[in-house]
Amino acid sequence: VVLETMVDTNPQNLWDKSLILGLKKDEVQKVTIKNGSSLDTIIKESNKYYLESTRKELDATKADEYLTALENLQADKIITDKKEKKNYSRLIGEISIAYANGSETLKIYSGKSENLIERGSDGGIFTLSSTLTTNLLKPQSEFMKTPQ
Repeated sequence: VVLETMVDTNPQNLWDKSLILGLKKDEVQKVTIKNGSSLDTIIKESNKYYLESTRKELDATKADEYLTALENLQADKIITDKKEKKNYSRLIGEISIAYANGSETLKIYSGKSENLIERGSDGGIFTLSSTLTTNLLKPQSEFMKTPQ
């Protein structure tokens, strides 16, 4: 029996399934989340997470879940026509990630039913659901430890 495998080599379809960042969460050293006028920086030291401004320790599970979401972040769609970016004119947030071998910045622009992510390193632009981008722009209070 011979089985044929169909391989989709259309670049558009390959990108649709691609990871936006392509980083390993264990390599992340710092994440800065800018949401409007709010600016929060999470740092990782010795397998613990801290809010940089106060040095308060953060909930490791919540911080790890956030980094996992960044690690697995997939585009709903890649935008190949840079002119389409004009449909997403309002910058609503920015995420900067410092990791072992470099850094990356994602700028997030609002759209009608989805948001646009612009990757700083190569100018790649992608769409992502509004719900997911809202979760990526969480305020630092979401990472705080719950009093016991």
